[in-house]
Amino acid sequence: MTKNEQLIDAIGSVDVKYIDEFIAAKIENKIKKHRRPWKKIAEIAACFMLIVSGALFINLPLHNRSLNTKSTNGPMFGDDIAGYLSPSQDQDSNPETLTTVAKRYVPTGKVIDSYTSNSAACYIPPDAGKYFYFIEVNDALKKYNDQNLTYFLAIDIFADNKALNNSKDELNIELQRLNNLGYHVGYAMYWEYQGKEEQVSKFRVAGFFTKEELDSFCVNKIYGYAFSFMLNGDHSPVSSQQGIITDYDLIVE
Repeated sequence: MTKNEQLIDAIGSVDVKYIDEFIAAKIENKIKKHRRPWKKIAEIAACFMLIVSGALFINLPLHNRSLNTKSTNGPMFGDDIAGYLSPSQDQDSNPETLTTVAKRYVPTGKVIDSYTSNSAACYIPPDAGKYFYFIEVNDALKKYNDQNLTYFLAIDIFADNKALNNSKDELNIELQRLNNLGYHVGYAMYWEYQGKEEQVSKFRVAGFFTKEELDSFCVNKIYGYAFSFMLNGDHSPVSSQQGIITDYDLIVE
C-alpha cells in the first residue's frame, strides 16, 4: 500500500477532493509551519466598528469548573495547525509496505455539527480555568436543550490569553487527560485557503460532546477553552461523519 493509500485509509470517509489536496500538499511539502493570531480575535476590530454603528455586542457566559485530575500539563491545537499522519513505529520501515489504519470514533445517534445564529458576537480569549461557547453553540444548546443529542465541536485552548503553540507532545498529553475523563476528543480534518484560493487540508482538535458533558466540562486549571462548530475556510460546516482520529500519535507536526 502506498503512502497516499495509507492516508486515505486512515482518514476514512472524507471528501476525496480534500484528501487529494492534503496528499498533494504533503508530497510537495508546501505547507509551512507558522503561528497566526487566533482568527476570531483578528475580527475584533471589525466588530468594534459594528458596535459603534449600533450593532449588537454579546458577552457570552464563562464557565468555571474545578480540575478533577492531578495532571496540570496541557497544550493546544490551534485553528490553523497542520497535521500529518505518520506510520506506526512497529511496522516495516519501507514506505511502500507500511499500512496505517487510524482508530476513529464516530458516535451513534443524531449529531449537531452546525447551527446558524441570528446574532453576532466578538470574542476574547478565556482566562485560565474557564471556558465558553461561541454564540452558535450557545444558541444550539438552548434550542435542543431537552433532546438527547451529541455536538461535534472544535476546541481552542489558551494559556495566558494566547492560543498555545503547536506542540504535539503537550497537546497529546491534554487529549489523553480528557480521554481518561471520558471525553471523546481527537483530531478532525478541515480545509482552509492558502495563497491564491488554494485549499489546503489540515487537522485540528475536535470532539463529540453531550450537553451534560459541556455544562460540566473539566478544565485544566492553567488553560482557557473555547468551543465552536468546526468550519472550513469558506465557512462551510465540517461534517461530523468523518469522526475523530483518536490515535493521537498518528498526527505529527
